[in-house]
Amino acid sequence: LPHQRTQPRRPAHRRHPRRTRPQPLAPTHNHSLITAHPVNGHKIKAAGFNGVSLYFDWAYHSPAPGKYDFTGVRDVDRLLSLTDELGLYVVARPGPYINAETTGGGLPAWLKTVPGRARSSDPNYTAAYRDWLAHIDPIIAKHQVTHGGSVIVYNAENEYAANTDPAYMEDIQRQARAHGIDVPISHNQCCDASWTPTWATGQGAVQIPGVDDYPQAFECRDPDTWGTWGGGVTERLSPDAPAYAAEYQAGAIDANRAGYDKCRELTGPNYMKVYYKSNLITSGATMFGYYMAFGGTNWGRLAQPNDVYTSYDYGAPITENRQLTTKYDEFKRQGLFFTTAAPLTKTDPAEAPTSDNPAVHTEARANPDTGTQFVLIRHADRKTDDDQSANLTWNTPDGTYNLPVALQGRDAKILVAGYDMGGQRLVLHS
Repeated sequence: LPHQRTQPRRPAHRRHPRRTRPQPLAPTHNHSLITAHPVNGHKIKAAGFNGVSLYFDWAYHSPAPGKYDFTGVRDVDRLLSLTDELGLYVVARPGPYINAETTGGGLPAWLKTVPGRARSSDPNYTAAYRDWLAHIDPIIAKHQVTHGGSVIVYNAENEYAANTDPAYMEDIQRQARAHGIDVPISHNQCCDASWTPTWATGQGAVQIPGVDDYPQAFECRDPDTWGTWGGGVTERLSPDAPAYAAEYQAGAIDANRAGYDKCRELTGPNYMKVYYKSNLITSGATMFGYYMAFGGTNWGRLAQPNDVYTSYDYGAPITENRQLTTKYDEFKRQGLFFTTAAPLTKTDPAEAPTSDNPAVHTEARANPDTGTQFVLIRHADRKTDDDQSANLTWNTPDGTYNLPVALQGRDAKILVAGYDMGGQRLVLHS
């Protein structure tokens, strides 16, 4: 998907997994945060993002059964008109359950008085969520890219992997289609797909199954923690859909009250360089949603009190008071690379350069049409603070070269070879 959107294009419901441009998405905590502060949208776009992932909180809009408020800061139509104007694509996430550390995961408080089990095909719950979708879906449908708007994906439910009900997942999608949703439907699987990828196949399967991954966990008291929850490699869950990092860690809840600046340090530029670049080359993922770009403030009783408090700063690249941080700078460096290196649109695993230093790890991908190569270099031990150097033997499209490289502690680089730039050719860069 292009960084600068001019004319809307109709996305196919089935997309070849290698042909989708790397797409950085910037999740925001609540849709009012862009509506109330449109400058955030400009900041997000300036960082190289070409889309936002937006929750729509059922409880925020429905104070009582059958009653809905889409006025003022709850005006979804106005929000999506703003994303249309900004040229930011949207992954729309109306739940019905959204989590996002909100009270009840976005389920309204009055739902507790409705008999039956939530997040199931229980008839009483079904009647309630169908009414919500009947109100929110048509607003989303009006702003789909297929109708000249910005919504490119509709996300059904959220991290729905325990006590599952396939009929429920299927019905959410059926309701969406009946309400005019014609863009691909996705789901965000928790976490790192170590649970069974329930919604990739079978009843209730979605067209673009995605993965949520939080490799740094949430121990903000110890910001030197490194890779507590694994290597952070996005798994492709369906052979005929893009590998989709639906939520990739870009901050943390302040569960131990260390302060969000510590959470920002835990998920700071060094982590971003190592994990984001490694995931791009190792997985070949082409859709990325980074949680969060901007968290803002939990007004009223929006916050789920066991996990968060009034501030939902989240250690994000844009702070609660809308200041830019060093994380924003790193996002901008990577985002502009993603959106300008066109051959990243389509890559396969490729032969990596050999390193004469086992402490320096290499991986590679190449575009099968242009031959352009993208080579990752990082520490074999991602946790190390040591500086390392190596000599690479690199078989590029234009010949074999010996290339000296250097890495600082907790760093990673992507090197490019065989890249045509207008009337010039980049043989390789170091």
